[in-house]
Amino acid sequence: MAKPTKSPSERASARLVGLIRKTGTQAGESGQFDPWQHAEIEFKFRALQNTPAPASEADKAVVLEYSRREDIENAADNAWAGPLLHRPKFQVMAAKKCLEKQKDIESGDGFSVMESVAQCAAHGLVLPAWLAASFIERYERVLSGASKGWGESDAFGSVVPKGQNIARVVANAKFKPWAYEVALELLADHPQRPIDAGFFEDVGEQIGRKSTTVQALIKHHCSDGLFAPLKYVKDELLTGKTLEEVVSNWGHIQHELSLKKMDFEHDSLGNLVEIDVK
Repeated sequence: MAKPTKSPSERASARLVGLIRKTGTQAGESGQFDPWQHAEIEFKFRALQNTPAPASEADKAVVLEYSRREDIENAADNAWAGPLLHRPKFQVMAAKKCLEKQKDIESGDGFSVMESVAQCAAHGLVLPAWLAASFIERYERVLSGASKGWGESDAFGSVVPKGQNIARVVANAKFKPWAYEVALELLADHPQRPIDAGFFEDVGEQIGRKSTTVQALIKHHCSDGLFAPLKYVKDELLTGKTLEEVVSNWGHIQHELSLKKMDFEHDSLGNLVEIDVK
């Protein structure tokens, strides 16, 4: 009998990873809001927006499913009464960030594994099989001695991604969303105050950063359109809306703009229809 090519420890690890990957092919519980399904369809929808070719029937099906799930997501988010970071919309955003790193993870980027696991931990997400398996593979390499340490490239790699410095990594991961959240709180309490140097100084005092840095962090945070610019928030608050209403309205506006880029819109009855571009 030929000797096994792997040690007992390696075979045990391979079995565990295999079981984890297998869970990715099994159906989840029905009737529950699944952030991953919503993130995956939105991921496909965003990709379509960068495609110049006319929409095929398959593409149209993606748009319809995206719109349907957006309604479900909004309903779930409006009904949410739990921890802030576990809000359905925040969970979907975290899931999308993980999906954006999936190719890097599958190409061997250990740091992206840690970043994605951290997103799941922060937002109460169940790890998908592809992420859980990648984490366990690298974890087991260190425990078995196959890897020299947690920071090795075959484990989780350097805390500083290639081409970046630690200060920028910390700013993006921690201070960027924090600065934005503090700014929203200040505007919600006093919407009439101007968004000037003094405003950013007040934000900076709470997060321990200079006003110019705060302004740059918030500008970057809102640059992709996912988060409402401070001027929009201020103007809407001055009309008497609550902060929750303002944030929800911004999401709705961005949703409709995304649909129009694909030549779709909602009619007066709320039905999704194609726009006649002839």
